[in-house]
Amino acid sequence: WEMFEKFVDYELFEFEPTIISKILNYGNEEEKKPVSYNQVLLSGIDTFISYIESNIDLFIENVLLRLENMFETEESFLNLLNFKFSSINTEKYNSLKFKLIEKSNVSTIKLAAVNETLLWRKILEERKCIITWENLKSYYDSEHEDFELIKSVFKMDYQVLSDEGKKTAEELLSTFVDNRVIDVTDVNIELLKITTYNADDLNEKDISILVDNHLVNFNLETVDIFIKYNLIVDIILDHPNEFIANYKELTLSSS
Repeated sequence: WEMFEKFVDYELFEFEPTIISKILNYGNEEEKKPVSYNQVLLSGIDTFISYIESNIDLFIENVLLRLENMFETEESFLNLLNFKFSSINTEKYNSLKFKLIEKSNVSTIKLAAVNETLLWRKILEERKCIITWENLKSYYDSEHEDFELIKSVFKMDYQVLSDEGKKTAEELLSTFVDNRVIDVTDVNIELLKITTYNADDLNEKDISILVDNHLVNFNLETVDIFIKYNLIVDIILDHPNEFIANYKELTLSSS
């Protein structure tokens, strides 16, 4: 054991999966521990942990990315993504983290738990975060948002979205639909029923689907659009009180 400690303390090992495995499993007579950053932390060997973390870019590149499968927990995965290693250039830095995301065996629950918003797109593309309204909103609010990606995620994964966090869902869906970030279709209409929409910048087909499902708000400023598409009667029937309250203004605007 003393020789093993010196081997580790004097940093006499290379960053190579087999060697790291031998260190993690030294003296272990139970089930073999997988090579992972999580197991490095669980080893409790301070000098070993410190050396790995001081060279985390080498550990990721030469050990983790060479494994057939990763064996991280959500916590250790987040720790790896949130590490700052300044010894390499930006291109390689981003490349290592992107590859780590691609290979990861776990997903994060909260996108915002990843400090670097630049990584969020890759995390969403690879579905390495749980698809929730909160995570979609975090990405939408970030400086690196990509509307096409949001549309793609929504189109493929809207079935897993629930009305949990209803206020966030209402606000986000209203924004997405009214700003044409996502499409209005007969397929996703059940989910869109979470809230209602102004629909003033949509095409006739999308507006018609929303009107048929009683999902359009009454707004004096957009009445002309519904008159144009012969949908004003449907809007009035859905909002009789608002129509009566604004009857004079409507009469003047149509005269």
